[in-house]
Amino acid sequence: MKKVFNAFWVLISKYGILLLIIYILFILGRVVWKNYQINVQIEKVNKEIAQLKDDNKNMENLILYYSTDSFKEIEARRKLGLKKPDEKVIAVDVSEEEKPIESFFNQSAQRPLPTPNYIKWWQSFFR
Repeated sequence: MKKVFNAFWVLISKYGILLLIIYILFILGRVVWKNYQINVQIEKVNKEIAQLKDDNKNMENLILYYSTDSFKEIEARRKLGLKKPDEKVIAVDVSEEEKPIESFFNQSAQRPLPTPNYIKWWQSFFR
């Protein structure tokens, strides 16, 4: 009876230890998976931070450029039509020069008028 009882406890302790090892491996695997997911998120956030730093640097450069006198002068000339006191400005109307070329291409690209539907029906019934 003692042999059976001892064999029973040995069997239970073996399966208990096996179950305990399986449980520890399961917990360890879950922790490793969460750690991997967190590292992926950290890498994604670091890439986003690097991109935002580049964007921020570009914006700072634009701010510096927009605050220069040369930019202000260019914009005043372009948007307001201003000029320097000793400067001569020549206005060229480009739209007039393009009209003959456009009319030439439009004439050569004209297509014949489409056939009206009543003529198509007439032709389909009486052919």
